[in-house]
Amino acid sequence: MFRLSRLPRQTSRPEPSRSALKSFRLADNCGAKSRSGRAFTEVLLIVLVPCFSLMIWALCDSELKKSLLAGPNKDNLLSVNPVYDAVNMENDTVLTVQGQGQLRIWDLKKSVMLGEMQSHLSEVRCADYSPEQRLLAVGSAMGKLEIWDLEHPEMPVLSDDPTLQEVADCLFTPDGKVLLTSGEDGKLVLWNPRTLERLDALVSPDAPESIRSLNISADGNLVIGGTHSGLVQIWDLEQRKLLRTHRVAIQSRRPEAAVETVAFVGDGTNFVSATRNDGVAIWNIKTGACVLRFTGNVLGLRSGLLSHDGSTFTAGSEQGQIVIWDVATGNRIAAPLSRSSIIRSLACSADGKTLLSGDWNGRVQFQHESNRAVTAEIAHR
Repeated sequence: MFRLSRLPRQTSRPEPSRSALKSFRLADNCGAKSRSGRAFTEVLLIVLVPCFSLMIWALCDSELKKSLLAGPNKDNLLSVNPVYDAVNMENDTVLTVQGQGQLRIWDLKKSVMLGEMQSHLSEVRCADYSPEQRLLAVGSAMGKLEIWDLEHPEMPVLSDDPTLQEVADCLFTPDGKVLLTSGEDGKLVLWNPRTLERLDALVSPDAPESIRSLNISADGNLVIGGTHSGLVQIWDLEQRKLLRTHRVAIQSRRPEAAVETVAFVGDGTNFVSATRNDGVAIWNIKTGACVLRFTGNVLGLRSGLLSHDGSTFTAGSEQGQIVIWDVATGNRIAAPLSRSSIIRSLACSADGKTLLSGDWNGRVQFQHESNRAVTAEIAHR
């Protein structure tokens, strides 16, 4: 058993020496200065940290603000896995690309997932299939590209170009010989799709504009790009130069003017644009004149899709609305379908009877033609 031994009681306290008193006073003065210094630092932090936080908050876009305000998400969906893109494959299947590199293949008719691959990239933003459906290109916000050979998917090719910035969109030419990418630096970059060797980079002679969306003509000669400030650029791939620039947004303030979708219409003399807050319209490629503006403008458009036959245009909004228009008349042919979050991607089956939507919450939803008609009928009542 352990016992505590008593210490002898000290009956008198020794007087401190002069040297001890001097050192005590010095230590006390230093402590006072240290305390005042800490107090000043604390006051400075109290003032500067909120100011710095407000400045950072002002720089955040609306999607990031919504993600931050929502707080932690137990399902790991809101801030991690938005569905950024969707591209069609053969046999009524579609591929969706989610933020952290989940590449998922879905059956459009059965509305079920067929398979999944994990990209080596982080913050994935876009994807596209080569015309023969063998190669899959994936682009990242971190300035990286990845090519998957679907016949040998175990060894994707990664880009090592240090000059490449954010890849906002990627697109194969109709012959599959060139891969195009666009991004924040305003360059239209041409790549060898097999090796990811840079072939060329096209830059606007004016101030470079962040190019958010791309589309290419059927003959592969012209490329249109929608910018972050409401401009559409027309590029000649054969001559490797910018032909003309048209403004399709009334305002130029970012991000409200961002051109989220562009696509050639009909015989290629016109193109359709979906702008964040200026709606959907058809424009003449040569003159830039507005040919037709779609009715029932929807604010906050974040995605758009021209049907395979060019007869309808579908758009998704920040409020979770999906609206379908008739391209010939510009009139709505279906009332808005309601979703729970920002619609970031849209795709449809080859026969146009099934619509896929991917949202900011990471969900993929299918709407078949019969259900869509019922939804539209109920909404009109």
